[in-house]
Amino acid sequence: MLVASACLHKNMLNPSNESAERVCSAIFKVIMAMVLCALIDGCATSKPQYEQSQSSLPSASRKSQTLDGIQVTVDWLNEKETTEKYFGVDGSKGDLLILSLRLENRTPASTILVVKTNFAVRLGDAANQAAGRSELPGANTSGAETVGVVGALALSPVLMVAAAGLMTEAETRSHNFQLQELRDRTLSPGETEEGCVYYRLKDARRKTPAFAFDVVTVNTRTQERKTISFNFP
Repeated sequence: MLVASACLHKNMLNPSNESAERVCSAIFKVIMAMVLCALIDGCATSKPQYEQSQSSLPSASRKSQTLDGIQVTVDWLNEKETTEKYFGVDGSKGDLLILSLRLENRTPASTILVVKTNFAVRLGDAANQAAGRSELPGANTSGAETVGVVGALALSPVLMVAAAGLMTEAETRSHNFQLQELRDRTLSPGETEEGCVYYRLKDARRKTPAFAFDVVTVNTRTQERKTISFNFP
């Protein structure tokens, strides 16, 4: 507001300076838009964080397993209401696979490494899955890539709220995916990580009724890899 006040004061001293007046007017509008967006919770474009503990998904959409002290829970987010609420897209169309993961290291002394590109989705029947003919590329590491936006803005949550009214719908949607994304990291005993991974489905695969999802963790000391597989639905 100080910037806007300074501009207005300058215009009063130089009323003939039309260029300066236009610039100051634009600055004032931007500041007012930021304030209004903050007051109405980001202009309703920035989505809330998806949390498994707050979700009431049907059992067919949630699976949980524990292997050697590593607990993994996976939510398959494929309902329109849920995906529109948290991502701003219709996840029921079948062109995008959205999986929410919660990983908890319950081992007494092992640190594990979680890297999304180690995960895998295998589509179709068991024979195709076993032969590896249906495996999708590694999980997306960018919300921009997931929703087809090149060079999408990567803002902090605070800046996102302020700038929500100034971003295009595609940029906002991309940012929502980035906010929800599972982060690559190490988990020490007792630590938990939660987030989402995304897979784009080709046209021919959209009607696939079943898939397997492999979650891979790596022991940082021994480099031993452990795979926990989930079958949906």
